[in-house]
Amino acid sequence: MTHLRKSIRDETVAILTGLTTTGTNVFDTRIFPIAQTSLPCLAVYADEEDSELVSNSGSLERALTLRVSAYARQVANVEDQLDLIAEEVETALTAITDVKRLTLINTSVTYSDEGDAAIATMVLTFAAYYFTKTGAPGVSN
Repeated sequence: MTHLRKSIRDETVAILTGLTTTGTNVFDTRIFPIAQTSLPCLAVYADEEDSELVSNSGSLERALTLRVSAYARQVANVEDQLDLIAEEVETALTAITDVKRLTLINTSVTYSDEGDAAIATMVLTFAAYYFTKTGAPGVSN
């Protein structure tokens, strides 16, 4: 059985693959070599989760911190490109089915101009709420 957290990441990658701006350049990890030829691209990862027992139900309510990082070449209109990517990601993720509620909780942008690879990075942080059976993290409840 697969943990539902992995299923949520996998579904997110599938939904985001094929967007107009980033195309098939979607990675299912935060750690990967960024090749200039793969820009713009997205990375999907989950790095934190809180859970709470729902009284007398045998369920855990989970709040997964799901992040989608967008990477783009720094050009004159890089902010416009990042905003377009954000719009595409936020719109596409309304189709996610493995979560009960998905809420965008933060967006941050950083810039790196080291060497030949001037890259802008935008991280969209979502809270993905879902339920599992207590003791059965792969079973939706």
